[in-house]
Formats: sequence, C-alpha cells, structure tokens
Amino acid sequence: MRRWMTVLLVAALGALARPVLAVPTLYLDDGSTSVTITDGSALDLNPAVGVVTFLGPLGIGPWAINVTTGITNPVLGSDAFPHLDLSSVNITTTGPGSLTIRWSDDGFGPTPGVLAAVGGTIGFGGSLVYSTYGDATNTLCVAGLCPGLLTSSLFAGLAFSGTAGASVFGLGSPYSLTQEVVITHTGVGATSFDASLEGVPEPGTLLLLGSGLTGLALRRRQRNS
Repeated sequence: MRRWMTVLLVAALGALARPVLAVPTLYLDDGSTSVTITDGSALDLNPAVGVVTFLGPLGIGPWAINVTTGITNPVLGSDAFPHLDLSSVNITTTGPGSLTIRWSDDGFGPTPGVLAAVGGTIGFGGSLVYSTYGDATNTLCVAGLCPGLLTSSLFAGLAFSGTAGASVFGLGSPYSLTQEVVITHTGVGATSFDASLEGVPEPGTLLLLGSGLTGLALRRRQRNS
C-alpha cells in the first residue's frame, strides 16, 4: 500500500512539474483597436488544430480589410523543429495608419537555430518591418513587448523578400517563438506577405547526413561495378 501511494505521489508531482503549454495565438493591433485570436476560439475561422485565421476590420480605423492566417505544430513542424508560418492581406481604405501583427507559439526545443524568411508586396509609399523573437521563459508574446530578438528587417518599395538565420542555443528548452510584422501605410493601399520561421538542424547534423548519402552512393556504385 505504501509503495502504491509513493508511486502515485511521484506521478502527481511529475505532472505538476510539467510546463503547461499555451494555445497558439494571433494578435492584431492598429494603435487604437486590438484583437486577440487563440486557436479554437470563436474568432478563429479555421477549425484545424494549429491553424488560426482572422477575417475582419479593426474598429473604425483605416484597416478595413484584414485576412490573416497563422500555422504551427501539428500542421507544420514539431516541438523539436518548429515551423511557424504567417500570411496576411491588409488594406487601408482611408488615410495613414500602422498595423502590428504577431503570431506566437511555445513549447519548442531543443533546436540549434531558426531560419526566418519573408516576401510579399507593400502598398505604394508604405513600409514593413519583419521581426522574430525567442523567449527563454516559454511565454507567448502577444500584446506585450517581446523579449529575445532573433532577427529584424525593414522593407520598403513594392515587391520585397529576405531571409535571415539566428541561433537559439542560449534559450534553453522549452522556449516560445514569435513572428511580428509591422505595416505602415501613408494612405489608401494594400499589403500582402507570407513569413516563415523554421527550425534548422546544426551544421554537424547536415554534414553527417551528407556523408551518409555519399557513402550510400559509393556503395551502390561498387555493387553495380
């Protein structure tokens, strides 16, 4: 009896010690109106787990049309190799404005590094800043300031694209990842983009994989000769 009580107590303590993972969250803010959409909530138009879609205006401000989708694990990637994808179409129908979009998920690691990539088109006279963050406390970055800046790039003009890599060795495990896009329009215009933040294996792993493939090719040649 004492043995079973000990086992149950250890199991209960183990359950309490496990981190509670948050729900993937999409956040839009135009400076006066904000909306937070969690996976599976009433505002989420996509029923799939790991996918959040928002469609609608932000208050009575200039951002009248917004169609935004965030995708994460289990549809894309895994805990060990995260893959966050954020795509959006945003249109202002009146005078200037700025829009912040964040897509955040947690429970990742251990991952040696991440590769950030973004591309799209910006409304005439506008600009776009794409940033990625990794939080060692495994906390979602939604409405607050995001710690752990990994990459950041400013784009202007019409069509744009860019990539950047960053190490996440110092974050420990588990950690959260966040994609942030800040769009600025000087007047009526449309901006659309697709941004990806994906975990990548360490160079040593790639080297071993390449060596293994080379070895298989040489062995096949020997058999055929």
